[in-house]
Amino acid sequence: MFAASRRGLYSIEDGRLSLVELGAIGAASFGVSTANKGHLWSIGEKDVLSYDGASWSAIA
Repeated sequence: MFAASRRGLYSIEDGRLSLVELGAIGAASFGVSTANKGHLWSIGEKDVLSYDGASWSAIA
């Protein structure tokens, strides 16, 4: 499970939030997260990210 805030993207495991390390993607904005057809989307003011169950990709 994931959660997004203005400051970052977090995974939720065992009731704890952990910041998701995005490495080279370098996204700076996060927002509403939604799931569709096996992908999770994080849509922020400046960035759109997609998660396929294994890794995150910058879309815009």
